[in-house]
Amino acid sequence: MTQEELAFRAGLDRTYISLLERGIKSPTLTTFFQLCRVLDQKPDVFIAQIHEQLMRIEQEQSQKQNKDS
Repeated sequence: MTQEELAFRAGLDRTYISLLERGIKSPTLTTFFQLCRVLDQKPDVFIAQIHEQLMRIEQEQSQKQNKDS
């Protein structure tokens, strides 16, 4: 699905979707639930996936810092 299609279906602006994707903006809870609905994704599953990704990133950064020390 394109940013434009996602934005249209969620009632948001395409540029806002781009800002979300790049981590420049964070969605409100209302927006988060709108996006989950459009993406046919359960919010709790989506949050768990994001949490797992963040944990992996933190672990990789920690390992890199330990190598640099």
